[in-house]
Amino acid sequence: MPDALPPAFLDAPNKITLWLPAITRAANLVERVKFHIDGVEQEIAAIYEKGLYFGSDDLDRTKVVVVGTLQHLYGGRDWSPNDDSLRMLQVGENLFEISIQAPAGEYEYKIAVGGHWGLNYGEGLRPNGSNIHLKVPEGGALVRIRADFSRLRLMDSLNNPHCVHPPTSAMISPHEPLENGGANVFEIQLAGPLSLEDLCKELFVEINQEETRRVVIRRAMDHEGFWYQGDDLGFTYTPERTVFKSWSPVSRSATLRLYDDANGPAKQIVDMRLKANVWVAEVIGDLDGTYYDFVFESYGEKRTAADIHGRAASEDASRSMIVDLAKLTPAGFGTNRPVAVPPQDLVIYEVHVRDFTIDPSSGVEKNWRGKYLGMVQSGTTVPGTDIPTGLDHLRKLGVNALQILPVQMFNPSHRDDYNWGYETTLFNCPELRYATNPSDPRVAITELKKMIQGLHEAGIRVILDVVYNHTVPVSGEGSAFWQTVPYFFFRTDDRGAQMDESGVGNSFDDERPFVRKYIRDSVVHWTRDYCVDGYRFDLLGMFSPESVADWRSALDNERPGVVVYGEPWTGGGPIRLWKGAQRDMGVGVFNDHFRNAVRGDVDGYDAGFAFGAGYADRVLAGLYGSIDDFASTASEVVNYASCHDNLTMWDKVYRVMGDAPEEMKGDVVKLAAGLTLFAQGIPFLEGGIEIGRTKHGHPNSYNAGDSFNRFDWERGSHYQHVNAFIRDAIALRLQHPMFRLNSADEIRAVQSVLVHDAHLIVLHLLGDQPGELWSEALVVFHAGSEMSRVQLPPGDWHFALNGTGQVREYTTVNRTCKVHPRSAMILYRS
Repeated sequence: MPDALPPAFLDAPNKITLWLPAITRAANLVERVKFHIDGVEQEIAAIYEKGLYFGSDDLDRTKVVVVGTLQHLYGGRDWSPNDDSLRMLQVGENLFEISIQAPAGEYEYKIAVGGHWGLNYGEGLRPNGSNIHLKVPEGGALVRIRADFSRLRLMDSLNNPHCVHPPTSAMISPHEPLENGGANVFEIQLAGPLSLEDLCKELFVEINQEETRRVVIRRAMDHEGFWYQGDDLGFTYTPERTVFKSWSPVSRSATLRLYDDANGPAKQIVDMRLKANVWVAEVIGDLDGTYYDFVFESYGEKRTAADIHGRAASEDASRSMIVDLAKLTPAGFGTNRPVAVPPQDLVIYEVHVRDFTIDPSSGVEKNWRGKYLGMVQSGTTVPGTDIPTGLDHLRKLGVNALQILPVQMFNPSHRDDYNWGYETTLFNCPELRYATNPSDPRVAITELKKMIQGLHEAGIRVILDVVYNHTVPVSGEGSAFWQTVPYFFFRTDDRGAQMDESGVGNSFDDERPFVRKYIRDSVVHWTRDYCVDGYRFDLLGMFSPESVADWRSALDNERPGVVVYGEPWTGGGPIRLWKGAQRDMGVGVFNDHFRNAVRGDVDGYDAGFAFGAGYADRVLAGLYGSIDDFASTASEVVNYASCHDNLTMWDKVYRVMGDAPEEMKGDVVKLAAGLTLFAQGIPFLEGGIEIGRTKHGHPNSYNAGDSFNRFDWERGSHYQHVNAFIRDAIALRLQHPMFRLNSADEIRAVQSVLVHDAHLIVLHLLGDQPGELWSEALVVFHAGSEMSRVQLPPGDWHFALNGTGQVREYTTVNRTCKVHPRSAMILYRS
């Protein structure tokens, strides 16, 4: 029967969460609520009031409320995240406080965000964390409660007097208690836990003998007995037989369907059997190249799904394909993989497969433009010139790592349109649109491997941009995850609505053990089968530190030295891994503090240090690897001035500098690149910054098409002076260990500040590292608009880099040195 209202949820083997549209008391429900398994009534032990929840639409992320047993004292309802009785005041970036006059007694509290019970934080500011006990002494007390989302701390002045000082006055004083209490979210405690066999039965809550709610299994499946720890989900192929396994413990039945092609009728249907929480089928014969899907019967419906663990899929992502990966692997693949190096030894360059070669000026063969193979075609030049493009350009530029925008299979509804790819549909399958034959997934696998092999042969490591924080479609028939186990993979609220923490419609719930394992198995697959060297996690801040540590550990076990970094923010939801939470995890985060100090705001007219607008203190913090900001070591910090998001660096320059001469604009770009490349940490370059890349002022070109996103190599031929500077700066960084320090102690011992003012920073570095050829060096960043002069330490110094690039003639200077406007310069002593 169709459900008129949202389902109830089994959130523990013996606990059901029930949302009602109206407020009532738990006592009123005791005789009115019944629970049935396959039509047989079961004993309910108790019903508890959990709180109030009215929906998450138009969530206000600045609404942070203290919820708990204090609220009724201030005119609110206890455990209600949606009232303002104890709404906290935002007093800083990600910092909220409230000061109250609390009467004597013992209380419990946590906080909730956006009037949303699903976004609650307890002890340690952990999502769904434990309540905090507050004991107010006789006579009452003034109490300050502070939530610091940057440092992941939730504290108060009674429990943490050394960290949170008591207030001198109260923002809020007690009111008379409300006469009426109640809730509309309830916890139904069953007399005993449900078994694994019960999960696939018909479970219903009945209210007033007239309203029936289906019970959907949700957090109950987080219990170890309900999930699967093997590494053989998906298919296991041999020429003699193929074994299929899929985890869907809520299904009453599962069927495997086999197809000759992506669109035709099934040629074979096989009933699967449930074994150790997993649906299993074995088919005799050689199935290489055969398409398949699953049909799961769950919650009264039959649901068709591609294999979420599959390794190849049809263009529309509706069917998976059995493939023999060994057959699809180029000869010698993996044998030329660059050796792993410390993260700070990387110079990362960001590209989108299509953007890089789609323009005819790339010189790439027509059928390979915008494709995997076009990425690694050698011998290409700007037509009519000897200026290298594509792979040869990267070789000459000197970068040693390529971050590639998503190549995991993404939203098939956009397959005929341009898209960046941040809409993953199947995580273990390569995207087909970048293959020369997009209708054959085997071609995509082979050509993606050839691309990786070609980059490895050029000494360039491959870092995949991965989007495990959400999926597209968000639910329903197009989502294999939803169809396999409805609701389970995603964060949902008390009503069952998807929690859009990503800004794209849903949020993968990595805190569930099986979801965490799914992502772990996926990155291991790409590392093992595609020889991937690293991962850039989109919206890394959405994931719990425990999950990220788990994935880091799995990658270390698979191949030590795989680099992991990501964005320490979200698409609007709570941040679980902030800048600072990555400390000592072996994980890096993008340094937006440095970015903003160098360039100013991302899309507007506000200028940063590179434009001569100051912010030298913030730039200096980044030059020191942010070890006095949010990092334990420099390898935890990805320094950048621009990336695919927001305005390109050149478009930012055009916006800020208007009609200024093009050469002057180029100087600002070179200075921004120099700051990035000589800051301690991991340098990251927006692809095309060295060849004048513009998106014509478009701040979010994710679907804007080739005219905005293409690399215009012909235009780049006019910016070879910028290209030369960045190429030479990269070479110097990689030649000299003093620019690639890691530990905080070493950075402080080696690097010191000689000059530091609004427009000028001069660093002094000692060269006592193994392999370092210089005894000391001076690094000068001058953002002023006039020629300047720098006082040098006693003795002779030699130029290594100036505003045009490396200084190859042996030039000596002492005492003072002229510094050109808007420039970076390096001097050294052997």
